[in-house]
Amino acid sequence: MIIAQISDLHAQPDGSLLFDKIDTNTALTRAVDHLNAMQPPPDMVLVTGDLVNDGTPEEYAEAARQLARLNAPVYPIPGNHDDRADAAPGLRGSGFPG
Repeated sequence: MIIAQISDLHAQPDGSLLFDKIDTNTALTRAVDHLNAMQPPPDMVLVTGDLVNDGTPEEYAEAARQLARLNAPVYPIPGNHDDRADAAPGLRGSGFPG
């Protein structure tokens, strides 16, 4: 069994930069593309801690959009920047414990 792990996504609303400097969404796009190209592919992907930075519904929408592109089951684990109330609806069906 191959388990891949990505962490500290800090996804931002589409088109936004973290702290007006860091393009976390492009980094996440590249990570998802890399995981999807793996041979053999991962059997699951653990997404540990800080899926987003501020816990807003818009950030979770971007995280969900990106994670939905993965070709393996996704199991997100919240971090200290995550808000379970806003995360659960946005990530329902992806394995988010909410």
